[in-house]
Amino acid sequence: MVAPFLPGDSLLLAVGALSATDGSSLQLALIAALLIVAAILGDAVNYCFSRYVGPRVFSREKSLLLNKKHLLRAHRA
Repeated sequence: MVAPFLPGDSLLLAVGALSATDGSSLQLALIAALLIVAAILGDAVNYCFSRYVGPRVFSREKSLLLNKKHLLRAHRA
C-alpha cells in the first residue's frame, strides 16, 4: 500500500486554504477535475502495487512485520 507515503489529506487542506483566499487564482473547476483524476490514479496505483507486492510479502513463514496467521484468519472471516 503506497497511500501512507502520499500526502493526500494535507494536499486537500492546502488547496482548500489557498482557494479560500480573496486573491486566489485557483479555479474551482480545474481543482475539482485534478483532484478527481488524482484520486482515481492513486487508487489504481495502490491496487496495482498491492496486487504485485502483496503475495510476496506473505511468502515467508516468519516475518518481523506481518503475521501470516492473521492473514489466513482474515480470509476465513
